[in-house]
Amino acid sequence: MFLEVYADIIEKAKEGKSIVPYSLSDLANRLSPSIATATDDGTLFDITIAQFRSLKEQSVTLIQSHLKKEIFEELRQYTNLYYHPSIRTLI
Repeated sequence: MFLEVYADIIEKAKEGKSIVPYSLSDLANRLSPSIATATDDGTLFDITIAQFRSLKEQSVTLIQSHLKKEIFEELRQYTNLYYHPSIRTLI
């Protein structure tokens, strides 16, 4: 069904017909830039795919930065031996 709707949108875009109630630019902004160019090289979900890819990259970055911070905080006591309580008694 989605492919039929998308093919119909592309055909109307190629012919310059309007797609009621949306304009070509509305659909291009919501679904795929290929609608505005009337080409067959896109998919119905180009915008959604790009948004999820961006969200995934942001999530990975946040997780990595959090892990780095947590690991650094856990290892902080071992990186500065002079201030470690058990070492201070030996010095």
